[in-house]
Amino acid sequence: MRKITVALLLLSACRLSEEPVQQAKGFVSGDVVFDAQDLSKTAVVQCRDDDCRSKTPLAATLHQASLRDQPAEVVLQFNDLHISFVQADKTYTCLRLQAPLGKMTLLRRAGEDTHCYEQATDKNYVQQFAVTCLAERDWQLVAGSDAQDLRQFACKNDGGSISSACFTGESGAANCEGSSWPDAIRAIHAQVGTKAVAARDRGGVDGETLLADVSIKVEWKLTAAATCKIGDKVFITAAASTSKKTKTVEVPADTGHQTVGAAIYAITCSYYDTNTSTSLALTHFLPAACVNKSNIFPQTIEDCGAGDADPNHIKITFVKAN
Repeated sequence: MRKITVALLLLSACRLSEEPVQQAKGFVSGDVVFDAQDLSKTAVVQCRDDDCRSKTPLAATLHQASLRDQPAEVVLQFNDLHISFVQADKTYTCLRLQAPLGKMTLLRRAGEDTHCYEQATDKNYVQQFAVTCLAERDWQLVAGSDAQDLRQFACKNDGGSISSACFTGESGAANCEGSSWPDAIRAIHAQVGTKAVAARDRGGVDGETLLADVSIKVEWKLTAAATCKIGDKVFITAAASTSKKTKTVEVPADTGHQTVGAAIYAITCSYYDTNTSTSLALTHFLPAACVNKSNIFPQTIEDCGAGDADPNHIKITFVKAN
């Protein structure tokens, strides 16, 4: 047993001593990095000087793709680490093959586009794809290993692979036919290339707006009750209703410092049917989201629950607080 313990410690030490291709040798002012030195604080920061000793925390969503069910404090190294963050009007979506604890990993450097996908916050289809893959049973989000393009990753199961390149809006991506994809992922792909609804049409709320400055408008029509959370904070319990119901709810306590862009991807909804709870995938239209229990996915947030075709929907919209 002692030999096994020593071997495991040596193996861990070897893995930590490796220098993955995405580790930066040095940093310059303005770099955005994943700082694994102190996971109790915001793990995504922007360097304020060339050695990155001075940092500004950024709002970010951190997913442990292959270790997401384990506490971060007990792992020596993240594998398939999924990170997203919002700056100005852009969402950055990153997936790292390895991110050793105690080291900083470069996520974004001005003039370089090989580290993360960069998309407008109202057309961040790669981010939607990644989050939806994490929620899909039997599918796994896996980082690529191409040192020349660290953005590439895939959603895989035993029967196939879906490339992140299918959700960039660029032409020429191979194997994006989609007939065998999960319905929620196919619905995101259908939106790629469609015209985005401008944030100003929704009361001036965008990804940078603080939750402290908004209310949450919820519309639903459900055959059974559902609950939605931001992180671990419940913000709506929607009772079963055969007609559309609406209510405006307050932002959960202790979340007002978050941005709408970060919070909307922390939303999870569960549907309660015959004493069983089912997690539901969301279709995002920043700053709004649509939850459908059926396989009907809208093209815009305005289409969420439109007509009587789908008896189960929840439409969540962030609006400026009065």
